[in-house]
Amino acid sequence: MPATEHVPLLIDLRVEQIWDVGANKGQFALISRELFPNASIYSFEPLRKASTVLKKNFSSDLNFESFNVALGSSKGKQIIYETLADDSSSFLVPLNEKDKPKGLGVRSRYEVNLTTFDEYWKKSEKLVTSLLKIDVQGFELEVLKGASGSLRDITYVYCECSFFRTYKGQCLAGEVIEFLALHDFQVKSIANLTYLRNKEPYQVDILFEKQPKC
Repeated sequence: MPATEHVPLLIDLRVEQIWDVGANKGQFALISRELFPNASIYSFEPLRKASTVLKKNFSSDLNFESFNVALGSSKGKQIIYETLADDSSSFLVPLNEKDKPKGLGVRSRYEVNLTTFDEYWKKSEKLVTSLLKIDVQGFELEVLKGASGSLRDITYVYCECSFFRTYKGQCLAGEVIEFLALHDFQVKSIANLTYLRNKEPYQVDILFEKQPKC
């Protein structure tokens, strides 16, 4: 199903190129295709089963390409923890917290290939309006560090950020905001704020926009 919750933040944008990091089965890519019918979409999903479904969902889309690989700050291999709710899977170990969301129990763990966003970006067309979407369950800073050479050319970054750690070593929203500010991105808008069972803020989707150099 298309991830329609993202429509309010994206509908007024003009985007020609979408980089979907943490694509799962293509929920974000599907709504992106509806909103941006002529955009090129590149999706990255390391989970085996989810990646297979993703490819099937876009088998007839000639302006779509998917990669069964994870993105981080370096190249190599790393263990991924596939959770009961597969869209909560992460390279980080889920914490055993009583207030954590359901579905974070680990179903399996296995090794996947890891590379950087910069490796793909350097082969792409750069003089276009681009959006980098990141939904990687606490691994956001690692993805962004691996995109440090590309961020000067990216127009928008759209990132799911957390206020509460549900994974060991997870980065939080403030760290993502601070990192992107160093690369001249400012918060443009937010949406989809969710709460834990104890009513504390949990996650939010943040749209960042590249600011012109003074």
